[in-house]
Amino acid sequence: MKKYFVAIIAFVAFAFCNVAVAKDVWVDRGQSENTDIYVMDETINGNNMRDGFTVSVKEVRNSRLLRIVKWDIYDGGGMWRYSTDTMSGDHDAVLMAPNQIFEFCMKRLGWTYQRDGMYYR
Repeated sequence: MKKYFVAIIAFVAFAFCNVAVAKDVWVDRGQSENTDIYVMDETINGNNMRDGFTVSVKEVRNSRLLRIVKWDIYDGGGMWRYSTDTMSGDHDAVLMAPNQIFEFCMKRLGWTYQRDGMYYR
């Protein structure tokens, strides 16, 4: 009886401890702003057409969270474009290379892209 009790306790402990853990992945260092950029891995959300995704990114300075920024990255007709929730209105911009957030997310999604000099296609 004691062996069964230990086995049940071990199973319950394993079941509750083996949950998926969200992770923040360091991808870049913003030298001009002295920040570290972390992709919130669990927030990467690509669409079925493979022409756009959203992701949330943490900006950290001296181990302190400055803000969380939501990115919307999409193929804007031959060139990848982006907007963030910190941009005003419906503003968007061409995604300039290199962009470690874009490259990390594309790799995680398993999508392909081309880097054409300063831009992504």
